[in-house]
Amino acid sequence: VPAGKLTDPAIAALLRSLARTNAGLCVVTTRETVEDLEGFGSCVPQRKLDRLSEDAGVELLRSLLGNAGVGKPGAITEPELAEIWKAVDGHALTLSLLGRYLHRRRWDVRRWREVRFEHADGKIHGGHAFRMLGAYERWLAGEDGEATPGGQRMLAVLRILGLFDRAADPGCIGAICEGEAIEGLTEPLVGLDEGDWAEVLADLEGLGLVSREAWEPLRVEGFAKAQTNLRTGRTTGAPEVTVMPGWSRLPVSLDA
Repeated sequence: VPAGKLTDPAIAALLRSLARTNAGLCVVTTRETVEDLEGFGSCVPQRKLDRLSEDAGVELLRSLLGNAGVGKPGAITEPELAEIWKAVDGHALTLSLLGRYLHRRRWDVRRWREVRFEHADGKIHGGHAFRMLGAYERWLAGEDGEATPGGQRMLAVLRILGLFDRAADPGCIGAICEGEAIEGLTEPLVGLDEGDWAEVLADLEGLGLVSREAWEPLRVEGFAKAQTNLRTGRTTGAPEVTVMPGWSRLPVSLDA
């Protein structure tokens, strides 16, 4: 699906209908321009919020760094936080990822330069964020000399979620993780029980990389083959309700 195109036809139809006639207000937040809503003129104003102001960026970093303590003796200063904001051009997602990264690794905040933002491709939307995610990948894989407890498991979950263009439900994840390990993908996750999964997901949520969402099994109503005359298409009796299977080890859907 091209970037900016809505993948759910029902949501696309709803938003186009609201764009034509809506006495109220509907707000859509997304990192991409919604192509389905272009062409409606002033009825659907689109506001780009790519860049946080300096004050907002500094405040975001301050909130994420926790006990790093701006203003305390030896702690990073507000002008230094402003330097970080300037280095990533105020990109909100990058600042959020960087703040959690530094806090989780318990790094001196001044080591932020080791993330090497100067190599980020400015032509790519969110290029700095891609560079930041690369730093997470190297850290979780233990490639920068620091073994991270559960890092390989977290990395495996992120790679699985990369197979989906929307939230992944338990049944889909279970289908990938059950049975023999898939080389290069699911080996770290083989044999994990529900408690292990909860621990991995808590770590990923703490880093701001994954969110858990409530999940209800999909119920499909229809007629069984035995109830249907395949020649005429006529059915007999009441339709059956089939509950789509989930996965006992994971009671929620996951989104990256």
